[in-house]
Amino acid sequence: MWIYNTDGLLNNFLAFFGLPTYNWLGAPKVALKGIVIMNIWSTAPFSMVIYLAELQHIPKTLYEPADFRWGKWLG
Repeated sequence: MWIYNTDGLLNNFLAFFGLPTYNWLGAPKVALKGIVIMNIWSTAPFSMVIYLAELQHIPKTLYEPADFRWGKWLG
């Protein structure tokens, strides 16, 4: 959660562009949204890796009937 500190990455980024900084964890409405975004940011890549690994283990024999059935419509 260091990104949301008053001297954290997000406030430094905003200050670099001359935008006002904000106390991200001080306001309850903003803090909840920030924590949810950070949770999604930290768990989504792991889920995508698991999903990709499962997609790579689909047997080639399942692709052949799909090519035969839907190949003429898909190109």
